[in-house]
Amino acid sequence: MVCDRLPSGGSRRQSATRSTDRRGQDLSGSEILTERLVLAPLGPVDVPRLFEHRSQAEVAQYQTWVPQSIDDARHFIADFGPVAFDAPGRWSQLGIRLRGTCHQ
Repeated sequence: MVCDRLPSGGSRRQSATRSTDRRGQDLSGSEILTERLVLAPLGPVDVPRLFEHRSQAEVAQYQTWVPQSIDDARHFIADFGPVAFDAPGRWSQLGIRLRGTCHQ
């Protein structure tokens, strides 16, 4: 994903690569874009940041799950995402990034 080549203004964008949830539902277009931000399902590239963020005491006190290791964060993302936004009975974890700084 190349964030600094996205059109300006708010929109949804289809990913260059197709991703699917565990049921095989197409998640293309599941990114939400604003002029400054990209909101997208968490993926393997987010593991270190999720671990760092959720391990902070100030954050962990408000969470029901706190990773004990980087492998915990990796399993969390693999086991619970991605999920289509409209999947009944499911919740989604989104990463929030500044446009132009998201990962490949």
